[in-house]
Amino acid sequence: MPRLRSLWLFSVLSLISLASPTWALPAFRAPLDVVLFGDTDRSGTITCGDVLRYTLTVEPQTEFDTDLEDVVFDIVPDTNILFDPASVVAVNSDQTVQVVIADPLGIRVEFGRVCNSASCPKPPLRLTFEGRIRVLNTGTAVSIQGRVLGSNINETFTDGTPNAAIEPTVSPYPACPPTVSLRAPKTWSLVDDRDRDGRPDPGDSIRYSIDVQNTSGGGVGASGVFFDSDVDRNATLLAGSVTTTRGTVQQGNAFGDSHVRVNVGNLAASATARITFDARINSPFPAELKGIACQGTITSNSNAFPPFPTDDPSTPAPNDPTRTGVDFDPDLAIEKTDGGALAVPGRTVVYTLTARNLSSRELATGTILSETLTSLGTLDVARSSKGWSCSAGNCTLNLGTLAPLGTETRTFAVLVSNALPAGTRELTNTARISDDGAQGPDPNLGNNAASESTPLDLTVARPDLAIEKTDDGATIRPFEIVHYRLTYRNLGPLGATGVTLTETVPPHSIFLAREATNGWSCPDASPPGTTCTLTIRGLQAAASGQAIFAIRANATFPASTNQLSNTATVTDDGANGTDANLANNSATDSTPITGLTPDLTIDKTYTRESDPTPGGILVFRISYSNRGNQDAVAVAITDTLPQHTTFQSLRSTPGWTCRQGANTENLCTISIGNLAAGASGEVRIALQVSKPLAAGVGLVRNCATINSLSSDTA
Repeated sequence: MPRLRSLWLFSVLSLISLASPTWALPAFRAPLDVVLFGDTDRSGTITCGDVLRYTLTVEPQTEFDTDLEDVVFDIVPDTNILFDPASVVAVNSDQTVQVVIADPLGIRVEFGRVCNSASCPKPPLRLTFEGRIRVLNTGTAVSIQGRVLGSNINETFTDGTPNAAIEPTVSPYPACPPTVSLRAPKTWSLVDDRDRDGRPDPGDSIRYSIDVQNTSGGGVGASGVFFDSDVDRNATLLAGSVTTTRGTVQQGNAFGDSHVRVNVGNLAASATARITFDARINSPFPAELKGIACQGTITSNSNAFPPFPTDDPSTPAPNDPTRTGVDFDPDLAIEKTDGGALAVPGRTVVYTLTARNLSSRELATGTILSETLTSLGTLDVARSSKGWSCSAGNCTLNLGTLAPLGTETRTFAVLVSNALPAGTRELTNTARISDDGAQGPDPNLGNNAASESTPLDLTVARPDLAIEKTDDGATIRPFEIVHYRLTYRNLGPLGATGVTLTETVPPHSIFLAREATNGWSCPDASPPGTTCTLTIRGLQAAASGQAIFAIRANATFPASTNQLSNTATVTDDGANGTDANLANNSATDSTPITGLTPDLTIDKTYTRESDPTPGGILVFRISYSNRGNQDAVAVAITDTLPQHTTFQSLRSTPGWTCRQGANTENLCTISIGNLAAGASGEVRIALQVSKPLAAGVGLVRNCATINSLSSDTA
């Protein structure tokens, strides 16, 4: 009942805000005692480096018989001592105690309700903690004072003296002798910002800078100083980057080194050695981590000072590692495949594009796929994913937001052209991925593009050269000119190289260079049988061209020849595959020749050696020729012997044969054979006059004719 009454009474007092002078808040004392706990030099007195143990107790003022509510204790050290957080021990007989803060620079403990009546255990509240006097300090005493707070008590300071006044707890000590004191603040800076965002990302490099400072007083130097440091397991030391302004680098600059060691040597009072080294943040970086940490150690091989770690000066806590938060940006990547397809002219190749965000933490916004079409193909809209937009061969597809570790798949279909350039062996296509950069720059642009080369199906994609030849219906006469127009084409889907036209000068003609296309290999007036070539070089698919091949017909022709026949061919060098159809690589045209005919002539004269008397010999010279423009075949001369004469073989040209004609006349014939146009010759025939000669006969008339199997229209 008394406690309940006190609580009720406290509530009333709170409500009336202490309006009645007959009531007061509970009162208590908080003595803070100190003893020497760690005597490092075993002197029995407090000296620099010793450990002090402090004990806080609460001494209730029983006349109030009211508990202390929501009690909190806090204290901070002076500059000459550092608390030991592990040494804090708090006991409250009435409540569970919560130690809120315990570090070298402050202690805060929440005790809750504290008993403040005669029936409470003694003491109801007890707190012990320890602190070490700094080895290096300029003072001669440690003076600390905490405070106790509560919801129903006045703020009360701890008391370090037994007298009535409330004073700090003071521990005097003699001035500290000069000793070695070093500091080693360690900072970092960004030196290789690959994405230029000013923040350390996976793949970026940072530079650690350590200033090993001798802060000893009294001119005390430090000897045999060494610095050692590893790097975080998610970073890589950049061998060769270690520098020092004092001493020598013993480890860290050789290939494969992962540890830094610098022999600083002797460091005079107030001197500083600056050490730097670089480390690259690993990429990829573990998804569960937020950054890296690095801490080095300063030692002395002469035991001039105990080993101590580097400190990050950007934080209030001493001796903490230097931490670097890692920035995470979207890391876009793209893959592309044709699924092993072959490219066939006139058919579609479907490419599968796989877009990924490799970042495990950051999404990508405004993500866009892009493709570039070449002259080898066009977009097949029906077989592509919806959303592609193309302009001047540049195609884009908006993917929008790509979540961390997200994947999107799209198709891009290309209809292969039916007319591919010569030398085409594959269809190469590149896809790219990008975003709007709003979530940070992409740390690895090397995987933002993917190319796929689709082999051309060379069993289908081949040149198909063809040629047509015409004289445009011409009919010529001997010695006239013929112009042959050659039309060559590539009917295949693939261009051809090394294209050549070939002609042969036909019989009974000559080549006329001045009438033909420039570039034929044979000279003007080349005779029959001469091979002439014209180099076309390249001929693209579906392309065509024309050339003229000109000849002049001879003035004369053999028997039975009535036309000029000529064949042209087109070929290539085979570099783009075998011609798909060799049957159309040649073309022949025949030009009719009119006005061809032999023109046989004959002339017969009486020679002077003749004896025109009865019994005498008459000798006749028969001259013949072919004045036409075509050879005569099987030419023969027939002589009709006059009456009163007989054939005399001894003085005649050999070869004559005689027979009796239908009219009982005697006919003698000699075979001349074939008589070329323009050719001529002569034969003789001898006749013997009868003796005695019939009365009244005074004249002998002789007639000869020439004929052949050829038509003689002249």
